[in-house]
Amino acid sequence: MTRHPFRLNWLLLTVQNKGYHLQAPKFRSRDEGSLYARLLQKKTDYLATHRQKEKTLLVVKTFTFLSIAAIGYSGIFFVNGFPPLLLSYVCFGGGLVLLGINIGHDAAHDCVTGNRKTDQRLFRLIFGIQGLNGYLWEIRHNHSHHPFPNMPGYDCDLETSVLFCL
Repeated sequence: MTRHPFRLNWLLLTVQNKGYHLQAPKFRSRDEGSLYARLLQKKTDYLATHRQKEKTLLVVKTFTFLSIAAIGYSGIFFVNGFPPLLLSYVCFGGGLVLLGINIGHDAAHDCVTGNRKTDQRLFRLIFGIQGLNGYLWEIRHNHSHHPFPNMPGYDCDLETSVLFCL
């Protein structure tokens, strides 16, 4: 075990990747005074003072994104001409993407309603509406992205597409 200059205790985990060994850093989160402990305390303090504001913002975002998607979806059936139809498709798709990235992702982490079962149902519903498999996304996201965020070769979200970087 080595010491990181910022006093994080790093455990080096040797990983076989493409014929050579890469070492992926991990730190112990239970050390008192560690970066993790300080960040956890800051988050707890922030939420204690801003929880109601955050809940209100979440409701407003959900209603806005659902409205954009619903207006786009209804426009697909009721508009005449190509430009309004194209705008309807863009609104519908954009609303669903915003809903998935914001509300679906938070629900996947059980952060929307405070009830794990309700959040999981909401997450699966939102991802299902988009034609995505929530179960596979959850496994990929929680077992690749969260342990190794933004680390090339480990974070699968970086390798999704050349056009998009999640």
